[in-house]
Amino acid sequence: MWRTHGGAFRINGPLRETPFGVKTAEATEQKQRIAVAALKYVNPSETIFLDAGSTVHALARMLADRTDITVVTRSFPAAAELTASGPRLVLIGGDLRRQSQSTIGPIAHLALQDLYMDKVFMGTSGLSLEHGLTTHDPTEGHIQGIVMNHARQIILLADSSKVGKVCFARSVPVERIHVLISDKDLDRKFMSELRKRGIEVVIA
Repeated sequence: MWRTHGGAFRINGPLRETPFGVKTAEATEQKQRIAVAALKYVNPSETIFLDAGSTVHALARMLADRTDITVVTRSFPAAAELTASGPRLVLIGGDLRRQSQSTIGPIAHLALQDLYMDKVFMGTSGLSLEHGLTTHDPTEGHIQGIVMNHARQIILLADSSKVGKVCFARSVPVERIHVLISDKDLDRKFMSELRKRGIEVVIA
């Protein structure tokens, strides 16, 4: 149990983080379908942000022929997919977080403060109605919050296994996202509650 003001809640997700290389081999079919659905939200001339995460990485692979957009990212795997060809690429520097293969810290914070994106494609380690989007590292959660405050639309790419999990640190409340793209096993009650809150839900 995790103690909080006025009570306690159970942490359903593991506090130990799965390495990025292992994540990319998990639920690959679902992630591929989610990435295909997310691709429809990428429009010409847009500036988009690709956050860290294995599902967002799957989307990055599909953007290698898109020369009509700008991609901003702090994810090394996502950037690696786009170095040979494709969009204008802006790579955010900072301290390397090896578990997610992405940058965090004050340098990343400063770089993102003055950037504004049309859309953010975000992953998450945990997702719940009460506790929102959660991650394993408070610094990463802070960076994600900054990114989402600088975007017109926030699109969350999360397979159904993330629902109900609560990890160590919250990045933003669930109400901050505009679109959730998930798979056919997404809990129906959870889906219904999101739609009541005005969040678009896409089943890939």
